[in-house]
Amino acid sequence: MNKKEETPRSFKMPHTYVILFVFIIAAAVLSWIIPAGQFETVMLNGREVIDPNAFHYIENNGQGIFDLLLSIPRGFARSQEISFFLFVVGGAFYIVNETGVIETALSRVIELLKGKESLVIPGVLLIMGLAGSTIGMSEETVMFIVLGVSLARALG
Repeated sequence: MNKKEETPRSFKMPHTYVILFVFIIAAAVLSWIIPAGQFETVMLNGREVIDPNAFHYIENNGQGIFDLLLSIPRGFARSQEISFFLFVVGGAFYIVNETGVIETALSRVIELLKGKESLVIPGVLLIMGLAGSTIGMSEETVMFIVLGVSLARALG
């Protein structure tokens, strides 16, 4: 008898949208199970801050099917400013990248630090940290992933 060789089924990761939709459904179901609550806010030095001692439960607002379906366009509406900003920064980064300035600067940095390549990554992290803490760079750092990949390839 010839037996067909059975190959073990490997786990195939579901599509990103499937994973996101499962999370949305789970959050909607949990909105019926987990009790709702909120903290009171107070004004402190001209800023509205949360009072950690003023938590109280509120009426549960379970999410239904209609709320579940509306969550996606509402999420897009709330994040449109950040998305547009990322498109603008990404376009500007693409234009700068097409000029070759970034690769030239990376080559120059690597050439200057020949033999001290271990200083490149902490240096880049320091610059990014300073930019984040001084000029408020946060979402736009996503565009610098390309820079990190180029840097890693150039370092070998």
